[in-house]
Order: sequence, then C-alpha cells, then structure tokens
Amino acid sequence: MRLKWMMLLGFCCLLIISALFMLKSQKITFEELGSDKVDRERGMLVRILKSPDAAIYFDEINLIGFDWKKYDLILTNGWKLKKVSYSTFQLISRVKEKLVKIVLHEQSHDNLLYYYQIKKRDVFLDEHYANGGITFA
Repeated sequence: MRLKWMMLLGFCCLLIISALFMLKSQKITFEELGSDKVDRERGMLVRILKSPDAAIYFDEINLIGFDWKKYDLILTNGWKLKKVSYSTFQLISRVKEKLVKIVLHEQSHDNLLYYYQIKKRDVFLDEHYANGGITFA
C-alpha cells in the first residue's frame, strides 16, 4: 500500500515538473533601432509588424534597408521595451504562432515611438485578452 502511494506521489511530481517545463517562457532577443517623435495620437501601445505593408501607417520611421525577410519590427508608443518572450506551451496545437509576452519599462517617454527588430518568428500579440500580454516593470 505504501509503495502505491510513493509511486503516485512520484508520478504527480513528474507531472508537475513536466508542466512547468512546458510553461517556461522562451526569451526573444531584440535590438533597438531608434526612436522618433510623433505628433499624433497612435491609439496603440505595442505593435509587431511582419511586412512593409503593415508599416505603411508609420511614416515617421525610416525603414529603408530594413530586412523584412529576416526580421520583424516591434513598435512601442511612449515606453521602452524591457523584455520579450513567448511560451512554448499552446492550448490549441493547430495554431502555428506563439503568444508573445512583452514587458515595458515603467517610465514613459511621451511623444516617442521606439522601434526594435527581432529575428523573424511565428509570434503574435493578442490584444483581445487582459492587457494583451503587455506588462510594466
């Protein structure tokens, strides 16, 4: 009887460790490309742009020579980027893209649009759930 409880406890521990490993965030390295003053209200906090077509509304930024085949562009409106990560665990396995989590610096720099490049990845920012995966630290 005692052996059964020990085996059950061991199985539960293994299950918890496996779940924690799957929920671990993968860090995405980014490079700051610059910042520009903006004169108009953007109505956005963070955007991930994956093509030059998506960048057409951001005419303040000089993107001539940006390699859209190798990199995606992250734009932040008023806050500097601190950390970008994504979870390897997906509830729906058919979805190819991974949900990205973004951490911004607490201090705001109004009227500045920051832009960063990350290596091209299948990630997306979901603005439909609480805070859209964006936090401040």
